[in-house]
Amino acid sequence: MFDGTRRLGEALNTVGRFCSEDFAIIQRLVNFVTLNASPDNTALSTVLSNVATRELGLDFDAITGWGRDSVKVNGTATNRLLVIFPSSVDLLCICHTLNNTGDRVGFPEKREFMTSWLTLVQNNNAAKQLWKSLTSQAMVGFSNIRWWSRQEVENEICLNFGLLPSFLAQLESDGVGDATTKKMASVYAKDPLRLEVSFAAGYDGTLQLLRTTYELEGDRLEILLVYRRVEALLKDMNFAG
Repeated sequence: MFDGTRRLGEALNTVGRFCSEDFAIIQRLVNFVTLNASPDNTALSTVLSNVATRELGLDFDAITGWGRDSVKVNGTATNRLLVIFPSSVDLLCICHTLNNTGDRVGFPEKREFMTSWLTLVQNNNAAKQLWKSLTSQAMVGFSNIRWWSRQEVENEICLNFGLLPSFLAQLESDGVGDATTKKMASVYAKDPLRLEVSFAAGYDGTLQLLRTTYELEGDRLEILLVYRRVEALLKDMNFAG
């Protein structure tokens, strides 16, 4: 498995998973390197190939799979590695796949509203405290890198949608957010029923996807559950033939 984190350059880590003679699953960090710039697919496949053959001394047939996320450069690099290591297969992370599926669930009104919400409400202490006073619980946090984080925020809004008029009115009264608050209020006022239906549809349409993603997150035997969980997901969402 491999992944990188981009900042000024890139920190690339490679994790190896294998079975011992008594079939115990072992996982080890086998390589960690910092790069001046994010590698293209050719450079990435070269780094990973060198780790496997030169640093670890593995035979070409010893590699059985490459675990990765859905970033394009990782997919293209893996395609190159499949040629070099003929016994390996491409193992696309199921959690990334499910998370990306949720990204395709689109409602323009909700997207416009959420852009302002994430800009203001998730980063403003006054707005957070006001929301907490209305809902009697702290607002769910938001992270750009956590599975379904945006949807979890949307779900909280959905379950407390009836409080939005009071919340938005109080923000304006307290002078919190200025133009951003006015934008949210404008989107809400345009068609509150349509906006509510958009949040409700997102909640109903992604709840099973969200739960399945977290059920399959992990680094042990979760991969053995993938087929069963995805089949159940398709059945629950009426996608099965």
